[in-house]
Amino acid sequence: PSATSQTPIPTLSAIVSGTYYVSQKVNGCESLRVQIIASSQGSVPAPIAGVQNICGNGTVAQLVAQILPNATAEWYSNATATTPLASTALLVNGTYYLSQRVGNCVSVKVPVAVRIVSTSAPAISAITMCAGSLVADLIIPATTGTSYQWYLNSTATTPLPSTDVLQSGYYFVTRVENGCESLRTQVQVTINSRPNSPTGQTPQTFTDYAEISNLIMTEPNVVWYATYDDAMKGENPLVQNMPLVNGTTYYAVVIGANGCPSLPTPIEAIIVLGVNDFDLTNLTYYPNPVNDLLTINYIDVITKVEVYDLNGRLVITRNFDKETIQIDFSTLSSGTYMLNVKTKENSQFVKIVKK
Repeated sequence: PSATSQTPIPTLSAIVSGTYYVSQKVNGCESLRVQIIASSQGSVPAPIAGVQNICGNGTVAQLVAQILPNATAEWYSNATATTPLASTALLVNGTYYLSQRVGNCVSVKVPVAVRIVSTSAPAISAITMCAGSLVADLIIPATTGTSYQWYLNSTATTPLPSTDVLQSGYYFVTRVENGCESLRTQVQVTINSRPNSPTGQTPQTFTDYAEISNLIMTEPNVVWYATYDDAMKGENPLVQNMPLVNGTTYYAVVIGANGCPSLPTPIEAIIVLGVNDFDLTNLTYYPNPVNDLLTINYIDVITKVEVYDLNGRLVITRNFDKETIQIDFSTLSSGTYMLNVKTKENSQFVKIVKK
Protein backbone atom coordinates (compact mmCIF):
# COMPACT_ATOMS: atom_id res chain seq x y z
CA PRO A 1 0.00 0.00 0.00
CA SER A 2 3.02 2.32 0.16
CA ALA A 3 6.40 2.76 -1.48
CA THR A 4 8.22 1.68 1.72
CA SER A 5 5.92 -1.04 3.16
CA GLN A 6 7.74 -4.30 3.93
CA THR A 7 4.64 -6.52 3.93
CA PRO A 8 3.00 -7.46 0.58
CA ILE A 9 -0.73 -7.11 0.31
CA PRO A 10 -2.49 -10.55 0.66
CA THR A 11 -3.72 -11.80 -2.71
CA LEU A 12 -7.32 -12.17 -1.43
CA SER A 13 -7.59 -8.58 -0.23
CA ALA A 14 -10.34 -6.52 -1.87
CA ILE A 15 -9.12 -3.73 -4.14
CA VAL A 16 -10.29 -0.20 -3.36
CA SER A 17 -9.62 3.02 -5.21
CA GLY A 18 -6.14 4.37 -4.43
CA THR A 19 -2.43 4.10 -5.09
CA TYR A 20 -0.60 0.76 -5.04
CA TYR A 21 3.01 -0.25 -5.62
CA VAL A 22 4.15 -3.36 -7.43
CA SER A 23 7.50 -5.08 -7.73
CA GLN A 24 8.71 -8.40 -9.09
CA LYS A 25 11.08 -10.98 -7.65
CA VAL A 26 13.53 -13.10 -9.66
CA ASN A 27 15.70 -15.66 -7.82
CA GLY A 28 15.18 -13.88 -4.54
CA CYS A 29 15.99 -10.45 -5.92
CA GLU A 30 13.25 -7.84 -5.82
CA SER A 31 12.98 -5.05 -8.36
CA LEU A 32 12.23 -1.43 -7.69
CA ARG A 33 8.57 -0.60 -7.12
CA VAL A 34 6.29 0.94 -9.71
CA GLN A 35 3.31 3.07 -8.74
CA ILE A 36 -0.15 1.85 -9.84
CA ILE A 37 -3.29 3.95 -9.46
CA ALA A 38 -6.39 1.75 -9.13
CA SER A 39 -9.97 2.83 -9.55
CA SER A 40 -12.65 0.47 -8.21
CA GLN A 41 -15.81 0.37 -10.38
CA GLY A 42 -17.93 -1.60 -7.89
CA SER A 43 -19.80 -4.85 -8.53
CA VAL A 44 -21.83 -5.40 -11.70
CA PRO A 45 -25.32 -6.87 -11.18
CA ALA A 46 -26.43 -9.93 -13.09
CA PRO A 47 -28.30 -9.24 -16.35
CA ILE A 48 -31.92 -10.32 -16.93
CA ALA A 49 -33.07 -12.49 -19.84
CA GLY A 50 -36.11 -14.67 -20.47
CA VAL A 51 -36.55 -17.72 -22.67
CA GLN A 52 -35.30 -16.97 -26.17
CA ASN A 53 -37.48 -18.27 -29.04
CA ILE A 54 -35.53 -18.25 -32.29
CA CYS A 55 -37.50 -18.85 -35.48
CA GLY A 56 -35.89 -21.38 -37.82
CA ASN A 57 -32.24 -20.65 -37.05
CA GLY A 58 -30.24 -17.80 -35.64
CA THR A 59 -26.99 -16.46 -34.27
CA VAL A 60 -25.85 -15.12 -30.91
CA ALA A 61 -26.44 -11.60 -32.23
CA GLN A 62 -30.22 -12.28 -32.10
CA LEU A 63 -30.27 -13.03 -28.36
CA VAL A 64 -31.72 -10.22 -26.25
CA ALA A 65 -31.27 -9.28 -22.59
CA GLN A 66 -31.79 -6.44 -20.12
CA ILE A 67 -28.36 -4.97 -19.34
CA LEU A 68 -27.03 -1.69 -17.95
CA PRO A 69 -26.89 1.26 -20.40
CA ASN A 70 -23.09 1.24 -20.40
CA ALA A 71 -22.71 -2.55 -20.36
CA THR A 72 -21.97 -5.17 -22.98
CA ALA A 73 -23.74 -8.56 -23.03
CA GLU A 74 -21.47 -11.58 -23.18
CA TRP A 75 -22.89 -15.01 -24.04
CA TYR A 76 -21.22 -18.32 -23.21
CA SER A 77 -21.87 -21.91 -24.25
CA ASN A 78 -21.60 -23.21 -20.66
CA ALA A 79 -21.26 -22.03 -17.09
CA THR A 80 -17.46 -22.45 -16.91
CA ALA A 81 -16.50 -21.04 -20.31
CA THR A 82 -14.12 -18.08 -20.15
CA THR A 83 -14.32 -16.94 -23.76
CA PRO A 84 -17.58 -15.29 -24.92
CA LEU A 85 -19.26 -16.61 -28.04
CA ALA A 86 -18.87 -14.66 -31.26
CA SER A 87 -21.96 -12.75 -32.36
CA THR A 88 -21.99 -14.85 -35.53
CA ALA A 89 -22.02 -18.21 -33.70
CA LEU A 90 -25.01 -20.37 -34.74
CA LEU A 91 -27.51 -21.18 -32.01
CA VAL A 92 -28.84 -24.61 -31.03
CA ASN A 93 -31.54 -25.74 -28.59
CA GLY A 94 -30.24 -25.68 -25.05
CA THR A 95 -29.01 -23.49 -22.21
CA TYR A 96 -26.64 -20.59 -22.73
CA TYR A 97 -25.06 -18.40 -20.04
CA LEU A 98 -25.13 -14.62 -19.97
CA SER A 99 -23.07 -12.01 -18.15
CA GLN A 100 -22.66 -8.28 -18.63
CA ARG A 101 -19.39 -6.36 -18.69
CA VAL A 102 -18.80 -2.79 -17.54
CA GLY A 103 -15.21 -1.78 -18.26
CA ASN A 104 -13.05 -4.50 -16.75
CA CYS A 105 -15.78 -5.73 -14.41
CA VAL A 106 -17.99 -8.69 -15.31
CA SER A 107 -21.16 -9.88 -13.57
CA VAL A 108 -21.93 -13.44 -12.61
CA LYS A 109 -23.33 -15.68 -15.38
CA VAL A 110 -27.06 -16.48 -15.49
CA PRO A 111 -28.56 -19.45 -17.40
CA VAL A 112 -30.86 -18.65 -20.33
CA ALA A 113 -32.98 -21.21 -22.23
CA VAL A 114 -32.78 -20.94 -26.02
CA ARG A 115 -35.39 -22.72 -28.15
CA ILE A 116 -35.00 -23.08 -31.88
CA VAL A 117 -38.57 -23.20 -33.29
CA SER A 118 -38.98 -25.02 -36.58
CA THR A 119 -40.41 -22.94 -39.42
CA SER A 120 -40.69 -25.85 -41.85
CA ALA A 121 -44.09 -26.09 -43.56
CA PRO A 122 -46.61 -28.30 -41.70
CA ALA A 123 -47.61 -31.66 -43.20
CA ILE A 124 -51.38 -31.41 -43.76
CA SER A 125 -53.39 -33.84 -45.90
CA ALA A 126 -56.33 -32.94 -48.14
CA ILE A 127 -59.52 -32.10 -46.22
CA THR A 128 -63.13 -32.97 -47.08
CA MET A 129 -65.97 -31.04 -45.43
CA CYS A 130 -69.67 -30.33 -45.87
CA ALA A 131 -71.35 -27.29 -47.44
CA GLY A 132 -71.56 -24.33 -45.09
CA SER A 133 -68.34 -25.20 -43.23
CA LEU A 134 -66.30 -22.25 -41.98
CA VAL A 135 -62.58 -21.57 -41.69
CA ALA A 136 -63.08 -22.13 -37.94
CA ASP A 137 -64.08 -25.72 -38.76
CA LEU A 138 -60.61 -26.43 -40.23
CA ILE A 139 -59.39 -27.94 -36.99
CA ILE A 140 -55.86 -29.38 -36.83
CA PRO A 141 -54.78 -31.06 -33.54
CA ALA A 142 -52.13 -28.91 -31.88
CA THR A 143 -50.11 -28.88 -28.69
CA THR A 144 -50.32 -26.03 -26.19
CA GLY A 145 -48.78 -22.86 -27.61
CA THR A 146 -49.27 -23.96 -31.22
CA SER A 147 -51.99 -22.78 -33.61
CA TYR A 148 -52.63 -22.70 -37.35
CA GLN A 149 -53.47 -19.80 -39.68
CA TRP A 150 -55.21 -20.17 -43.03
CA TYR A 151 -54.63 -18.00 -46.09
CA LEU A 152 -56.43 -17.65 -49.40
CA ASN A 153 -53.22 -17.95 -51.44
CA SER A 154 -49.45 -18.24 -51.13
CA THR A 155 -48.83 -14.47 -50.96
CA ALA A 156 -51.73 -13.18 -48.83
CA THR A 157 -50.50 -11.29 -45.77
CA THR A 158 -53.76 -11.40 -43.79
CA PRO A 159 -55.12 -14.72 -42.43
CA LEU A 160 -58.68 -15.67 -43.38
CA PRO A 161 -61.37 -14.72 -40.80
CA SER A 162 -62.67 -17.72 -38.89
CA THR A 163 -66.21 -16.91 -40.10
CA ASP A 164 -65.43 -17.19 -43.83
CA VAL A 165 -67.43 -19.91 -45.62
CA LEU A 166 -65.18 -22.45 -47.34
CA GLN A 167 -65.35 -23.33 -51.04
CA SER A 168 -63.79 -26.27 -52.86
CA GLY A 169 -60.24 -25.36 -53.88
CA TYR A 170 -56.77 -24.81 -52.50
CA TYR A 171 -55.96 -22.96 -49.29
CA PHE A 172 -52.65 -22.31 -47.56
CA VAL A 173 -51.88 -22.97 -43.91
CA THR A 174 -49.03 -22.03 -41.56
CA ARG A 175 -48.12 -23.22 -38.08
CA VAL A 176 -47.62 -20.56 -35.39
CA GLU A 177 -45.55 -21.67 -32.41
CA ASN A 178 -44.11 -19.44 -29.69
CA GLY A 179 -44.41 -16.41 -31.95
CA CYS A 180 -42.79 -18.11 -34.96
CA GLU A 181 -44.79 -18.63 -38.16
CA SER A 182 -43.80 -21.47 -40.47
CA LEU A 183 -43.66 -21.66 -44.23
CA ARG A 184 -46.99 -22.31 -45.98
CA THR A 185 -48.47 -25.63 -47.03
CA GLN A 186 -50.97 -25.85 -49.87
CA VAL A 187 -54.02 -27.89 -48.82
CA GLN A 188 -56.80 -29.09 -51.09
CA VAL A 189 -60.23 -28.57 -49.48
CA THR A 190 -63.22 -30.38 -50.98
CA ILE A 191 -66.70 -29.21 -50.00
CA ASN A 192 -69.42 -31.86 -50.41
CA SER A 193 -73.08 -30.96 -50.83
CA ARG A 194 -75.66 -31.63 -48.13
CA PRO A 195 -78.87 -33.59 -48.80
CA ASN A 196 -82.23 -31.87 -48.51
CA SER A 197 -83.47 -31.45 -44.95
CA PRO A 198 -86.10 -33.97 -43.78
CA THR A 199 -89.70 -32.79 -43.61
CA GLY A 200 -92.33 -33.37 -40.94
CA GLN A 201 -95.19 -31.71 -39.11
CA THR A 202 -94.40 -29.51 -36.15
CA PRO A 203 -95.50 -29.57 -33.43
CA GLN A 204 -96.25 -33.28 -33.06
CA THR A 205 -98.67 -34.16 -30.27
CA PHE A 206 -98.74 -37.34 -28.20
CA THR A 207 -100.90 -38.53 -25.32
CA ASP A 208 -99.30 -39.41 -21.99
CA TYR A 209 -95.91 -40.65 -23.27
CA ALA A 210 -93.77 -40.88 -26.40
CA GLU A 211 -90.20 -41.63 -27.43
CA ILE A 212 -87.86 -40.39 -30.16
CA SER A 213 -88.96 -43.30 -32.35
CA ASN A 214 -92.55 -41.95 -32.27
CA LEU A 215 -91.63 -38.72 -34.08
CA ILE A 216 -92.86 -38.93 -37.67
CA MET A 217 -90.89 -37.58 -40.65
CA THR A 218 -91.41 -38.03 -44.39
CA GLU A 219 -87.92 -39.49 -44.91
CA PRO A 220 -86.59 -42.75 -43.42
CA ASN A 221 -83.40 -43.15 -41.34
CA VAL A 222 -83.67 -39.78 -39.62
CA VAL A 223 -81.09 -39.03 -36.92
CA TRP A 224 -82.27 -36.90 -33.97
CA TYR A 225 -80.37 -34.43 -31.79
CA ALA A 226 -81.19 -32.39 -28.71
CA THR A 227 -79.63 -29.14 -30.00
CA TYR A 228 -79.02 -27.42 -33.32
CA ASP A 229 -75.25 -27.31 -32.69
CA ASP A 230 -75.13 -31.06 -31.97
CA ALA A 231 -77.04 -31.70 -35.19
CA MET A 232 -74.63 -29.56 -37.26
CA LYS A 233 -71.58 -31.25 -35.73
CA GLY A 234 -73.06 -34.76 -35.70
CA GLU A 235 -72.42 -35.07 -31.97
CA ASN A 236 -74.51 -36.85 -29.30
CA PRO A 237 -77.26 -38.40 -31.46
CA LEU A 238 -80.35 -39.36 -29.43
CA VAL A 239 -81.30 -43.01 -29.02
CA GLN A 240 -84.66 -44.18 -30.33
CA ASN A 241 -86.10 -45.09 -26.91
CA MET A 242 -85.33 -41.73 -25.26
CA PRO A 243 -88.58 -40.32 -23.76
CA LEU A 244 -89.82 -37.06 -25.23
CA VAL A 245 -90.25 -34.03 -22.97
CA ASN A 246 -93.29 -31.82 -23.39
CA GLY A 247 -92.56 -28.52 -25.11
CA THR A 248 -89.05 -29.56 -26.18
CA THR A 249 -87.71 -29.04 -29.71
CA TYR A 250 -85.72 -31.85 -31.32
CA TYR A 251 -83.61 -31.60 -34.47
CA ALA A 252 -83.79 -34.08 -37.35
CA VAL A 253 -81.16 -34.69 -40.04
CA VAL A 254 -80.62 -37.23 -42.78
CA ILE A 255 -77.14 -38.38 -43.81
CA GLY A 256 -76.22 -38.20 -47.50
CA ALA A 257 -74.28 -40.84 -49.42
CA ASN A 258 -71.16 -38.64 -49.11
CA GLY A 259 -71.44 -38.64 -45.31
CA CYS A 260 -72.70 -35.07 -45.02
CA PRO A 261 -75.78 -34.44 -42.86
CA SER A 262 -78.63 -32.24 -44.01
CA LEU A 263 -79.36 -28.97 -42.30
CA PRO A 264 -81.42 -29.71 -39.14
CA THR A 265 -85.21 -29.60 -39.15
CA PRO A 266 -86.69 -28.51 -35.78
CA ILE A 267 -89.69 -30.49 -34.51
CA GLU A 268 -91.47 -29.57 -31.27
CA ALA A 269 -92.96 -32.38 -29.18
CA ILE A 270 -96.16 -31.81 -27.22
CA ILE A 271 -97.20 -34.37 -24.60
CA VAL A 272 -100.83 -34.00 -23.48
CA LEU A 273 -102.26 -35.65 -20.40
CA GLY A 274 -104.76 -38.49 -20.50
CA VAL A 275 -107.95 -38.49 -18.43
CA ASN A 276 -106.37 -40.23 -15.42
CA ASP A 277 -102.92 -38.65 -15.65
CA PHE A 278 -101.00 -36.50 -13.23
CA ASP A 279 -102.42 -33.35 -11.78
CA LEU A 280 -99.37 -31.22 -12.60
CA THR A 281 -100.59 -28.39 -10.40
CA ASN A 282 -99.91 -30.65 -7.41
CA LEU A 283 -96.52 -31.98 -8.58
CA THR A 284 -93.54 -30.01 -7.26
CA TYR A 285 -89.81 -30.70 -7.61
CA TYR A 286 -86.93 -28.55 -6.38
CA PRO A 287 -84.27 -27.24 -6.63
CA ASN A 288 -83.92 -27.21 -10.40
CA PRO A 289 -81.04 -26.96 -11.36
CA VAL A 290 -79.90 -29.33 -8.61
CA ASN A 291 -76.50 -29.98 -7.05
CA ASP A 292 -77.22 -33.04 -4.94
CA LEU A 293 -80.64 -33.76 -3.39
CA LEU A 294 -83.78 -33.25 -5.48
CA THR A 295 -87.08 -33.18 -3.55
CA ILE A 296 -90.29 -34.34 -5.27
CA ASN A 297 -93.77 -33.93 -3.77
CA TYR A 298 -97.17 -35.11 -5.09
CA ILE A 299 -100.69 -35.45 -3.73
CA ASP A 300 -100.64 -39.24 -4.34
CA VAL A 301 -98.10 -41.79 -3.13
CA ILE A 302 -94.99 -41.90 -5.36
CA THR A 303 -94.05 -45.51 -6.00
CA LYS A 304 -91.04 -45.23 -8.29
CA VAL A 305 -88.73 -42.68 -9.92
CA GLU A 306 -86.53 -43.42 -12.97
CA VAL A 307 -83.79 -41.05 -14.14
CA TYR A 308 -82.65 -41.06 -17.79
CA ASP A 309 -79.81 -39.17 -19.45
CA LEU A 310 -80.20 -37.54 -22.86
CA ASN A 311 -78.98 -40.72 -24.56
CA GLY A 312 -81.93 -42.61 -23.11
CA ARG A 313 -79.84 -44.56 -20.60
CA LEU A 314 -81.46 -45.38 -17.25
CA VAL A 315 -78.96 -44.04 -14.70
CA ILE A 316 -81.01 -44.13 -11.47
CA THR A 317 -84.06 -46.10 -10.39
CA ARG A 318 -85.59 -45.86 -6.90
CA ASN A 319 -88.72 -47.37 -5.32
CA PHE A 320 -90.79 -45.37 -2.79
CA ASP A 321 -94.10 -45.46 -0.93
CA LYS A 322 -94.79 -41.88 0.13
CA GLU A 323 -95.84 -38.47 -1.16
CA THR A 324 -92.52 -36.66 -0.59
CA ILE A 325 -89.28 -38.28 -1.71
CA GLN A 326 -85.65 -37.28 -2.46
CA ILE A 327 -83.26 -38.35 -5.24
CA ASP A 328 -79.47 -37.95 -4.84
CA PHE A 329 -77.93 -36.42 -8.00
CA SER A 330 -74.46 -35.91 -6.49
CA THR A 331 -72.91 -38.86 -8.35
CA LEU A 332 -74.18 -37.76 -11.78
CA SER A 333 -72.31 -35.59 -14.26
CA SER A 334 -73.50 -32.09 -15.10
CA GLY A 335 -76.18 -32.07 -17.77
CA THR A 336 -79.89 -32.52 -18.48
CA TYR A 337 -81.84 -35.54 -17.22
CA MET A 338 -85.44 -36.75 -17.50
CA LEU A 339 -87.29 -38.16 -14.52
CA ASN A 340 -90.24 -40.52 -14.84
CA VAL A 341 -92.26 -40.05 -11.64
CA LYS A 342 -94.69 -42.94 -11.12
CA THR A 343 -97.70 -43.52 -8.89
CA LYS A 344 -99.75 -46.70 -8.70
CA GLU A 345 -101.83 -45.67 -11.73
CA ASN A 346 -100.04 -42.86 -13.56
CA SER A 347 -96.63 -41.49 -14.49
CA GLN A 348 -95.16 -38.17 -15.60
CA PHE A 349 -91.84 -37.10 -17.15
CA VAL A 350 -90.10 -33.94 -15.92
CA LYS A 351 -86.80 -32.38 -17.02
CA ILE A 352 -84.06 -31.73 -14.42
CA VAL A 353 -80.73 -29.97 -14.90
CA LYS A 354 -77.74 -31.14 -12.82
CA LYS A 355 -75.22 -28.37 -12.13
